[in-house]
Amino acid sequence: MKKSLSKLAFAATGIITLAAMAFTALPAMADSPGQIAGGPIYQIKNLTQNTAFATTATANACDNLEYAIQLDNPDYGMLNNVEVSVNLPSTVGTSNVSTMTASSSNGSPSTTTASATLNLTSAQSVSYVSGSTKLLNSTGGLIENLPDGITQSGVNIGSLAGSALEYINFEVKVSCPQTPPAPVYTCNLLNVSTIADRQVQANVQYSAANGATFQSVTYNFGDNSTVTVANTGNVTHSYTNYGSYNITASVLFSVNGSNQTVTSANCAKTVSFTAPPTTPTTPSQLVNTGPGSVVGIFAGTAVLATLAHYLFRRQIAKRSLPGKE
Repeated sequence: MKKSLSKLAFAATGIITLAAMAFTALPAMADSPGQIAGGPIYQIKNLTQNTAFATTATANACDNLEYAIQLDNPDYGMLNNVEVSVNLPSTVGTSNVSTMTASSSNGSPSTTTASATLNLTSAQSVSYVSGSTKLLNSTGGLIENLPDGITQSGVNIGSLAGSALEYINFEVKVSCPQTPPAPVYTCNLLNVSTIADRQVQANVQYSAANGATFQSVTYNFGDNSTVTVANTGNVTHSYTNYGSYNITASVLFSVNGSNQTVTSANCAKTVSFTAPPTTPTTPSQLVNTGPGSVVGIFAGTAVLATLAHYLFRRQIAKRSLPGKE
């Protein structure tokens, strides 16, 4: 009987001792905050393609992404002064590997790191979306909006309670290649001026931009003559005959390495040349014989008239005498 009581007393003493040890250990466990848990705690979701979060994601140009950082304190104590920063490369490439760093002032060890990889279908860069950093609870509910800076000096969320699980999420944009502006190559205006009888001077105004460069102008003067090709300044042309002629200009451009010829309604003009009127022939003048000759002419005329009158009257008289019938 004494042995049984002795054994029972020993067992009770052991239980009391273990209980005492357990209560003694609890404060020590509560005073040990540990560190932020590691593992696949940094992941990416493609918002544009609506994929799941993963440590490796794929994106196209112009896609929107969401990055998530898991802050897990599996211990009993509170982690103080928790800061989180992300190294997000801004270089152009087909792969972007970013690293997050989470630290606390009383953790042991104090720092936890993790990486996430974004594979791009074309060489692009990525950039942080301003105003997108949020602190979320374990179910994804918003705790607070955090200031920008996570991809620079980092953000501070204050403390992280023991056995707490929170997330920091932010958005990233994949660059969009800009569509280059369309080449501009136009013939804007044909200038034609008359510089002499049946002679003109011509030049053109044109536009060449965004990969287009001027090469030359071909002038067709509309008279079946050989066309004139020029790459600068004014050109002149002389017409052989009078008349109307249609002048056109065609401009040759080099556009991204290939030749393009253009014209337009503004690069066509009509010119007309009218022959001067014929000068009438002046009639020949009489020889000037002087005043004396004129008097002589009139005097001779008078004598002849007198003589003719005399002869006429004499003829009449003869017919009137008897026996002359």
